[in-house]
Amino acid sequence: MTVTPESTDTVDSSSSDAGYNPNASSCTAAAAADDAATDTIEEMSHAAKVQKTQDQMNAIAEAIQQSQALTSTPLPIESLLPQYIETNNQYFLLGIDYLTKQYQYLRTTRGDGNCFYRAVWYQLCDMLLNDKDGEGQRLLKFIKEDSMKMATTQGGYDELALEIFYDAMVEFLEALVNGNLTQEQLHEQLTEEGGISEYCTWYSRALTATWCKAHADRFLPYLEEPFEDVAQFCASQIEPVGSEATMVAIVAFAECFRVTVSIEYLDGHAFDPAQGLTNHILGDADASKLQLTLLYRPGHYDILYRKNK
Repeated sequence: MTVTPESTDTVDSSSSDAGYNPNASSCTAAAAADDAATDTIEEMSHAAKVQKTQDQMNAIAEAIQQSQALTSTPLPIESLLPQYIETNNQYFLLGIDYLTKQYQYLRTTRGDGNCFYRAVWYQLCDMLLNDKDGEGQRLLKFIKEDSMKMATTQGGYDELALEIFYDAMVEFLEALVNGNLTQEQLHEQLTEEGGISEYCTWYSRALTATWCKAHADRFLPYLEEPFEDVAQFCASQIEPVGSEATMVAIVAFAECFRVTVSIEYLDGHAFDPAQGLTNHILGDADASKLQLTLLYRPGHYDILYRKNK
């Protein structure tokens, strides 16, 4: 079943004296100089504000990098409790209790706007370590033989701009699919700063945007203002590193890579504990044997691992 995506004061410049003014030209020049100086100060002030904002953003990004791994080691579901134990919202606590009964553990991902892409790629590669259905070869074939042509012809990307990401991804997937990586090596590579996780993230964004553009008529009705077309949406919401994944992007990713993405929503909304948290499965469940499971908390995605049955 395919689930479709659903996000002045004004100054009077006239003179109060209509008569002749012998100093008019010099007064005008002085006024112009004052205006220019004011404009320069305002421009400098604006530039200073922009720089201050950028410095603050850089400081936040640095703090996040120092305090959060790209992807964590396995953590018990109960490790979420300290973040919500003092809230007045019982549904967070009930949700965590529900998750402990359904899932063995989770891996947290860095909250830098790339968490969705990082989470799905980590879990996907994790699953392919023990691939028995040929999904690894299928995915490698898609990336190696089809993805670049699709991105350049349908996505409008320059091959030279994609080449470094493409080459790194192919090399990594070949090692993974051919059994040349252990679990420890996989985790080490996917948590290396500036490493393969970042390459996979950006190349995935390009392919996700390409899929949206190639199926623009289907995705266009789900775009909200101010986006007038799919290309504009992709340029703003998918392609930039650090932009959070929307439902449209998640559906496009799932369809492009032929996976399904199951999302548990721990968002504080009321739910029946007997029925469980709200869960959405995005993508075509009949088109792939790979189902990725994520935990959504407001503005963030982590990885969930079901209990062995």
